Amino acid sequence: MSVILRDHHRRNTANEKHPYAVPLDGQGRVNEAELRRHVDWLTAKGVHGLYPNGSTGDFTRFSVEERRRIIKIVCDQAAGRVPARTLSDGGYGVH
Repeated sequence: MSVILRDHHRRNTANEKHPYAVPLDGQGRVNEAELRRHVDWLTAKGVHGLYPNGSTGDFTRFSVEERRRIIKIVCDQAAGRVPARTLSDGGYGVH
């Protein structure tokens, strides 16, 4: 997953992407609670947008159903505060 940070003090970073991985539990499953907490943290830190299943490449280890679940969790938790752009789900869109 990637984020776009807001940083107006050093330089214009609009559309700058910073990769981050999907948190997993001890059994290698998506840790929904931690993913939701991470979305909240990123949003509080000033991201411009989220890219579920983005540029880290970890999405390749997930099934199609897991990728859809990650997208649903991120979009639900972002709750319109920032856009979530889906790029690795087989389709493109903004939520």
